[in-house]
Amino acid sequence: MLPGGRLTIIDRIKNIFKLSQGEYIAPEKIENLLAMNEYISQVFITGNSLKNYIVGIIYPKKDRIFQLAKEKKIEGDFENLCKNKEILEEISKSIELFSKKYLLNSLETLKNYFLVTEPFSIENDTLTPTLKFKRYNVMKKYEKQIADLYK
Repeated sequence: MLPGGRLTIIDRIKNIFKLSQGEYIAPEKIENLLAMNEYISQVFITGNSLKNYIVGIIYPKKDRIFQLAKEKKIEGDFENLCKNKEILEEISKSIELFSKKYLLNSLETLKNYFLVTEPFSIENDTLTPTLKFKRYNVMKKYEKQIADLYK
């Protein structure tokens, strides 16, 4: 609710989720911001009502990952680079700085994530024809990895 009695729409009601401390999170807002990050091509944000932080599934920008690997003198294919500790640390630093720059509060800051080597797409049934996430399908597809992020 804004001053003067006006409403502002944050997200679709079905996409908003609640964290353990009662705070509501609108994932699309965070996804749209993080998608502007230099390392991130696509990002899916999710939360758990029993936890107090959010996690994400990130499809990184391939060319930027290879460039970073070259800078850090790391060898490997895309799949191995997405699991490399140095690469993951660099992406984590970038996400943290990016979150501060765009004034995301601590609950909206991604605490844990994993990188996938396959983009979200209509073909793998993770995006709608209008390129919105099919949240249920993504959650189902990466159920084990999301559970591991909360361990």
